[in-house]
Amino acid sequence: MTGAFSFSMGKEFLPFVQLNYLGYSSDVSTIAHELGHAIYSSYSKDNQESIYAEPIIFTQEVASTTNELLYYSYMMEHAATEDERMFYLENMLSMFSGTFFLQALYAEFEDAMYQTVESGGALDAEALSDLWTELYQECRGDTIESFPDSRYGWASIPHFYYNYYVYQYATSVAYAASICERITSGEERAVEDYLAFLKLGGVGVSGGTACHRGCRSAGRGNLSACAGFLQRDGRRV
Repeated sequence: MTGAFSFSMGKEFLPFVQLNYLGYSSDVSTIAHELGHAIYSSYSKDNQESIYAEPIIFTQEVASTTNELLYYSYMMEHAATEDERMFYLENMLSMFSGTFFLQALYAEFEDAMYQTVESGGALDAEALSDLWTELYQECRGDTIESFPDSRYGWASIPHFYYNYYVYQYATSVAYAASICERITSGEERAVEDYLAFLKLGGVGVSGGTACHRGCRSAGRGNLSACAGFLQRDGRRV
């Protein structure tokens, strides 16, 4: 059984990380992810007043996915064999598939739902399933065959029943790749900039915060940095 979360209760207590740990590589990457949240909360609370100490979900996911990418980069750099390096590369690509590409698909689906309702239209299960199938075919092409009932996959995604935010997962990992690229390439002040970002907490809660602390702003430049990070690790392996 998998699952994990991080919980913080204020300056007087260290953050808690709880998870099911069986010793697999996925468990270690989960620890890295949750410690990203925990360390961010700790830095925020130590450096900001209570009203500004709670980061928003966007910057929270930047911190957690940065930690994951640093973990995968470290393990690939120190792998004993080519097979081991390929194993961690596959894990990192799988993480990007779920956090970047898939969440971008979710965001497009969610946006279409909102636009339909806001324009006075109605939503029904079959229309949503048609849209879901169309987006998956556009994203995956003809190389992956789906089961007939896969068209109803949207109904199992709990985020679609919450507020509008799945796009933040895709944008946050793009920022995380930019941060990790700077750190692992040894760029001057990359670590100092990242620590300064973690200390900001909820101050300037937007993409501008990350941009201010040495990350590229959202848009084509940041997406290019994300692609460049993947290409560099692919070439290294």
